[in-house]
Amino acid sequence: MDGDVRNKRRVEAVRMWMHAGVIAIALFILLASMVTFVIFSFSTGTTAGLRSLAAAILPFATITYLRLFTKILRPRRQTKMPVFNLYFIFTVWTVFLFGFTRSLYGFSFPLGELMFSITLAATVLRYNSHSVKAFISCCYGIITGSLVYIIFAGFPFVIQ
Repeated sequence: MDGDVRNKRRVEAVRMWMHAGVIAIALFILLASMVTFVIFSFSTGTTAGLRSLAAAILPFATITYLRLFTKILRPRRQTKMPVFNLYFIFTVWTVFLFGFTRSLYGFSFPLGELMFSITLAATVLRYNSHSVKAFISCCYGIITGSLVYIIFAGFPFVIQ
C-alpha cells in the first residue's frame, strides 16, 4: 500500500515537470520568434526597431488594461471549452502563424511581431482566466504546430 502511494507521487511529480517543460518550450518558441523579429528590425534601423518593439508590447499592455481595469475580459460565468479544441486551435494557428510570418520577415510594418505577441498574450490570458489544463493544452498545441510546420515546410526563420 505504501509503495502505491510513493509510485503515485512519483508519477505526479514526473507529470508536473513534464508540463513545466512543455510550458517553457512553448513560451520559448513564441518569445524567440518575436525577439528575432525585433532584433532584425533594430538591425535595419532604430525607428524600425522601436516600431517593432512597440508592436511586441502592445497586446500585453492592452490585455493587461482590459483584464485589470475593465470588465470586458473577465469571464461572467465559467464556460469550459474542451481542452482538445484549444489544442487543435493552437496547433492550426501556430502552423498558420509560422507560414504567414515567414513572408513578413523584413517587412516594414511590424505585423509579425504583433502576431506573435498576440498569440503569446492569448496563451497567457488562457492561463489567467481558465484552468491550468486549458493553458497546458494551448502550449501543447503551440509545440505540435511548430513541429508540424518544421516537418512540412522546414525550419522557420528563427534558425535560418
